[in-house]
Amino acid sequence: MFLSFKSITSKIIILLGIITISLFVFFIINIVKNMDDIEVIKKENEGRIELENKRKTYIDKIKTISLFGVQFQDDVRKLAFYNSQEETDRYGLYVGDQSDADIPALKSYSIEIIPPDKNENFIKYYAYYNPFSYEIYSIVGVLPKRFSDFINEEDKNLESYSLTNLDYSTQDKAFNKCKQYLEPFVSIIDDGIKAKTNLVADNERFKEMHERQRGFSMIYRMNSGLNEGYNFDGFPEKYYGINPKKYITEIGHREPIIRLEASCKNYWNDPNINILLSNDILRGYMITDLDMLFRKKVNEKKLKEEQDSLKYKKKSINKSGLQ
Repeated sequence: MFLSFKSITSKIIILLGIITISLFVFFIINIVKNMDDIEVIKKENEGRIELENKRKTYIDKIKTISLFGVQFQDDVRKLAFYNSQEETDRYGLYVGDQSDADIPALKSYSIEIIPPDKNENFIKYYAYYNPFSYEIYSIVGVLPKRFSDFINEEDKNLESYSLTNLDYSTQDKAFNKCKQYLEPFVSIIDDGIKAKTNLVADNERFKEMHERQRGFSMIYRMNSGLNEGYNFDGFPEKYYGINPKKYITEIGHREPIIRLEASCKNYWNDPNINILLSNDILRGYMITDLDMLFRKKVNEKKLKEEQDSLKYKKKSINKSGLQ
């Protein structure tokens, strides 16, 4: 039996209707699903932005740490005791009184400063700085005491007395007196750091660094709780505009970010006691990268000066018969 044209047309119309309704329902479902996906992505982005803002706020708190009113990344040119351009060499480094508080390789990047908040217990102040940006990465306070001030007078009066020839007992007693002198200063600075941040110090003990030096060497690490998706506590360098060049697989690694050092040194020259506060991220970058880059810049400038000098000398020489 053949279906009538009218019947076929009716069925086609019904089928097309069903298909249209199905497509419409499918389209609506996809719109709803996409809206849900968009909402999820939106929330994820908001979460990332919120986390990033919290990380920046955490770093900003660390940046409020100061010593004598000087903060890390302050411009040393505004504080230098010798703040005239005439007091810098032709490479831009200050040539005045420099500090011995840190390693010798960094001495040329230090200068005496006049801090905003002097302390009556200190006799001099220094800053270590980035030679390109002049941003400060270490602050130094010099105390009036020396190691020899902690040696008993009766020991000093001995015919055999010499700083470099003290017996262990005499040296030990002097170190203990020096510890008692230094400890309140270190504790006050430590309290200030902990009041502004929740950084955790590795070691707060007075310890032997080598046989002629004992002191405090406190390394502070971040304790942010903001490590979701990225070990923020272990790799904070990018928040200082530094690309970290380290490979660390230790789970939960936390990078040193602040260093507080104060030690008594039984050296032949009997130096004054220094208290050194450093941003270890910026100091480390100075040691691993900027020192080499600056030396390269200096060497290139020296080479150019030598080449220019040679050109000048060649002009004054008669070339007849020489070529």
